[in-house]
Amino acid sequence: MFQDIEPMKKFLNEKTVENEVYLDNNNYLNIISDIKSSKYRKEALKIFMKSEEVKTPSEMSKILGIGVSHTCKILNDLKNHDLIICINEKDKKNKKHEISELGKNIGNIVIKS
Repeated sequence: MFQDIEPMKKFLNEKTVENEVYLDNNNYLNIISDIKSSKYRKEALKIFMKSEEVKTPSEMSKILGIGVSHTCKILNDLKNHDLIICINEKDKKNKKHEISELGKNIGNIVIKS
């Protein structure tokens, strides 16, 4: 879109509808590529898509067949992208996660591709 960095900086600093759409699309593309780049992030999102039940890291760990610490890292990645929600964030153990609306939308895109 831009050959030189200066016009891009100017574009990103302007508050326009076109700018907001560009940034939103760019953000979604980054999220999608991040999910697609990891087999386990993609599988975890699919699991949340198939069953809207609340899941703990240990439940997800058993389903994915990987360690709990690796599963927690994956869940944190999904949570940082706002794809899942931790419904009991203050608890130290047995944190329960569910898929968000954004997670459903991104999940549909990832599953189709």
